[in-house]
Amino acid sequence: MQNFLELLERQLEAYNKYFIKRDKNEVYKFKRKADSTDAFDENKEPNEIEKLKVFQSYLYVSREAHKWLKKAFDYVAEKTEKVIASEFLEKLREIDNEFKESENLSLNYEPNVRYWFWRLDYCLWEKRQEIFKKNINSIDVANRYVFRSNRSIEHIAPQHPKSNSNVKIENHLNWFGNLAMISSEKNSSLQNESFEIKRAHVESYLNASKNGSIESLKLLKIFDYQTWNEVNVISHGNEMIDILIDSFKDTVENNNIREKLAEQKIRR
Repeated sequence: MQNFLELLERQLEAYNKYFIKRDKNEVYKFKRKADSTDAFDENKEPNEIEKLKVFQSYLYVSREAHKWLKKAFDYVAEKTEKVIASEFLEKLREIDNEFKESENLSLNYEPNVRYWFWRLDYCLWEKRQEIFKKNINSIDVANRYVFRSNRSIEHIAPQHPKSNSNVKIENHLNWFGNLAMISSEKNSSLQNESFEIKRAHVESYLNASKNGSIESLKLLKIFDYQTWNEVNVISHGNEMIDILIDSFKDTVENNNIREKLAEQKIRR
């Protein structure tokens, strides 16, 4: 009985320290210390536990919880020594990769493609200091990014534009480079708007006229382009696919998915 109580106490302590909590609005509760009431400071580099919890927030929106959460609890339960946050994060990466859909991988405009956008957004968040280094405001926006499940896929150059625009994407309209995630509400209001109007939407986060979290870091990255055309669609899309490829370590187990992702790139 004593051993069981000790195990239960250890599990509860691990749960409180190493697992993310979220409220009904999907606002994730970051604590800089387990016993602290201070909120996560977006202007400081997250510590190892906070990085772990950001990855968990990505898993919550991109995967069904029962597919990874039980394995995460099992990992903690089987630890005979103290849980190390960085090691736990690597374990979660392995768990995520076990579920990769490598047989029917497509980065075109399809209902089941959201996983790859969320995975990319995590990669962009993880490397935000490097990827957004040209614009300090972009880093600030990336620091505030929050994973949310209420996302749909939107065309950057619209399928049926309703505003005047010089953007004409003919060959790659439905390809990864011309797509980004956005909230369902914004998708309804922006779906047929021009690139210029969508860029203004992103800029409103950069100049702080809008608060909160931008819908997608891929959308933020597109802000790097002053104009949107076939050349930039291909350049952006290939760059983002390379980031996805790099997120899988070069191992025998991952080579298949790396190759299939590489096949999605546009060769000019």
